[in-house]
Amino acid sequence: MFALMQATFTEWWIVAVYALGCISLAYHLAHGFQSAFKTLGVHNKRYNTMLISLGYGYAIVIAVIFILMPVSFIMGWIG
Repeated sequence: MFALMQATFTEWWIVAVYALGCISLAYHLAHGFQSAFKTLGVHNKRYNTMLISLGYGYAIVIAVIFILMPVSFIMGWIG
């Protein structure tokens, strides 16, 4: 698996497409986080701002972690 990732993530355009996909994933996760709490009935002025912030924070952390893998290959930090 490592050799496949190393061969795949040496092309800059593949890394760019992968990063764009991860950014799309972040928006999807942020929306899903907020929608899950709305489904559970937690949707009022008191908690709404906090839940939106937590959702975006969670989504950004996950996206950055996923983006670091191909970036580390293209920058030569791994392999």
